[in-house]
Amino acid sequence: LFLKDRISSNVHTLLDLFSLFNSRGTFFVLGKVAEKFPELIPKIENRGHRVGAHGYKHADLFSMKKENFESDVRRVSDLINKMASRPVQSF
Repeated sequence: LFLKDRISSNVHTLLDLFSLFNSRGTFFVLGKVAEKFPELIPKIENRGHRVGAHGYKHADLFSMKKENFESDVRRVSDLINKMASRPVQSF
């Protein structure tokens, strides 16, 4: 399967499982994934879940300089905030 097929399929499977068990959660989304598949953000929210940021490119935080980390958090938060109905509160 292509990346899009796997990501969409896995997110939809998780959403269905959460619904089956009447559970809610926070989906931590990479910025690169949000850019490539922006339709997933409202789908996650519409099913009653929160969207959190998981960095832009899944970089190793322990090897990042403080200013690079802050820039990454701003970049991914700004991106997801444009797509989501609520501001990102989780990282």
